[in-house]
Amino acid sequence: MDNEKITQKEYAKILVVDDDLLLRTFLEKALQSGGYLCTSAEDGHAALELLQKNPFDMVISDIEMPQLNGLELLYRIRTKYPSIKTILISGKYQRTDTINGLSAKGAHSFLPKPFSLNRLLSTVQAVLCTP
Repeated sequence: MDNEKITQKEYAKILVVDDDLLLRTFLEKALQSGGYLCTSAEDGHAALELLQKNPFDMVISDIEMPQLNGLELLYRIRTKYPSIKTILISGKYQRTDTINGLSAKGAHSFLPKPFSLNRLLSTVQAVLCTP
C-alpha cells in the first residue's frame, strides 16, 4: 500500500496479538469501531503464520506472552516485514529507559496498560501517518 492509503483508516489492516482473550477481543472491536480492518492472534507463532499469508499495515502486540513473546515477534517482523508498523503494549514496562529501548529495537510506539480507547486510536493513527 502506498502512504496515501495508509493514512486513511478504512484501508489500514491491523493484526492484534495478545494471549489475553478479553483484551484481544476488546482491542479488535475497538479498532474496528475506529474504522480499521482487524485480525487477531493468540500468540507470536499464530501471528507469524498470519503475517505469511496476509498483508498487514500494523501489528499491535503484547510484550508478555508465553513461547514467542512480543520482543521476539518484533525482531522477526523488523527482519522479515520491515514496512509493517508496530506498537507494543504491556502492563509491566513503565520506565522511560525501557520504553526508549523498545524504540531502539524497532517498535514505532509503546502503550502502557491500562490505556484508554482514545489513546489507543490516536496512537494507531499517529503511527500509521508516520513515514
